[in-house]
Amino acid sequence: AEAAALWQQAAELATAAGNEASTDLAEATAILWFHAGRLWHECGELDRAYAALGQAVARGGRDLPRAQLLLADLAYALQDPEAATFYYRQALHAGQVPPSLRASVYLRLAELSRQRDDGHGEEQALASAVEAGGGAQAWPLLAELFARRGDLSRRAMAQVAWADHLPPDQQAALLFEAAPHAPDLLLSRIDDQLIALATDDEAVRDRVMARN
Repeated sequence: AEAAALWQQAAELATAAGNEASTDLAEATAILWFHAGRLWHECGELDRAYAALGQAVARGGRDLPRAQLLLADLAYALQDPEAATFYYRQALHAGQVPPSLRASVYLRLAELSRQRDDGHGEEQALASAVEAGGGAQAWPLLAELFARRGDLSRRAMAQVAWADHLPPDQQAALLFEAAPHAPDLLLSRIDDQLIALATDDEAVRDRVMARN
């Protein structure tokens, strides 16, 4: 906390000196605020961290590594969903989100979209999470989203994709649930997977025989 307080004091002095007239000095002031915010965050002083990082970004530090991602995480922790959504999107746009964290950021954006009943935004964020390697977490949420809409065909598609991320002993139940609402091409794949899982189901055998 002492180090954070010292960085904050330096940032406040630089701000009071009116360094914003010079681009270089303004950037230096933003860096001071950024380090104060980072250290407050490490100390668990979330309100102080949020305020300091906000100062850093406002003073031209939006391109500092992880500045906007840290702000987004803090806004989320402090239950400010609008700010969290804004800063997560800014962090993604600025390339501040490491590849290993992109899926989790999109999942959080989906959660925030759902909180404000933005189904389109939720679906887009979940689709992006899948593309970023978060299919194991995103496909169940997409299946749930499609179920809420009453779109059982798309729910079936999501369930089949979800099953690919499950261990074999958990796949069959999900595939059986998807089968009644699956389009024909998808149903063929479901049946093939169920047979490969050694499930003994008369309806599955009948459908396979009918196609052969």
